[in-house]
Amino acid sequence: MKMWVRRFALLSLCVTLAGCDFCGLAPIEAETIGFVTVVPQGFVSSYILDVGGGKLVLIDAGSNAEAKEICDELEAKGKTLADVEAIVLTHGHSDHIAGLETLTGVPVYAHSGVTEQLGEEVGAALAGELVEGEPVTFGARSFSIYHMPGHSPGSVSVLVDGMLFFGDNAASTDQGDMRLVPENFSDDVTRNKEDLEGLVGKLEGASIDTMFFSHSGPLTGRSALDAYVADL
Repeated sequence: MKMWVRRFALLSLCVTLAGCDFCGLAPIEAETIGFVTVVPQGFVSSYILDVGGGKLVLIDAGSNAEAKEICDELEAKGKTLADVEAIVLTHGHSDHIAGLETLTGVPVYAHSGVTEQLGEEVGAALAGELVEGEPVTFGARSFSIYHMPGHSPGSVSVLVDGMLFFGDNAASTDQGDMRLVPENFSDDVTRNKEDLEGLVGKLEGASIDTMFFSHSGPLTGRSALDAYVADL
């Protein structure tokens, strides 16, 4: 996709997200929770994870090709792209991969379902595939992968040392609850709900300190996930 076409699509997405479909979501704020730094880019967020040994991992590459917010936060931490061990993508939608145009040279990991989109939109290739049941290790931290194709074929949620990253598989409300993102942004809403039901089973016994959502603020613990699934 030509750059101007993609940027027009991102602008259109921003306008849509400002509408009532996304009213009532918990606001995204710049903050650090444990080893996770939230990097807002307006309507979406990326995350910088400290994986030990002076190394970092990014979850999602952000909504703008310049990756300004991410690069500014790296600089504030006294870091450069050379300190970023990997970029882990929750899925391949444009508002999560645009920054790959600037964040070149950093290995990209994602589900195989985003391979074609990465090549077409940002000219990027995968350094490694994310596969459910096959944790990947960066630095001192293990990343567990949960494939959740209801939102999009290559969507995953990622659990790292008690921090659960949903991407667009769910969102948090300003009342402390959990909900789906608007239906027009997901490929299969029924499957999206089934994915969340399945995730609860897969996380049985797991300790969840914080849940992170790409288009809304974080929630403490896992009670909102359990309550949402119980009401389905």
